[in-house]
Amino acid sequence: MNTELIAKSVIAAGVEKMDLSMFPEEQRKEICARIAEALFKQNKVAEAVRVLESGNVQLPADRLEPIADYYFKTADYPTAYKIYQKIGYDQMAEFIRLNCL
Repeated sequence: MNTELIAKSVIAAGVEKMDLSMFPEEQRKEICARIAEALFKQNKVAEAVRVLESGNVQLPADRLEPIADYYFKTADYPTAYKIYQKIGYDQMAEFIRLNCL
């Protein structure tokens, strides 16, 4: 099955309308990872993180940490907080929650 085509279709239709329940779990994870990858390339980080969470997909922390750092430095604290939580950087997420949100 071409998960790339499905990912493009979901992005075109809007990720908020995404329903991948008809696919087996492994395919759902692969589709969500492809969707998130495309959204990261479009600089739609918040949407990409939501897609990763909905598909229970974990991208490597080394891939997401620079993105989280960028959002922290640009004062987009809610997005930085979500990403730090997602990659398991609990101390940084807690710091943001207590001091910036």
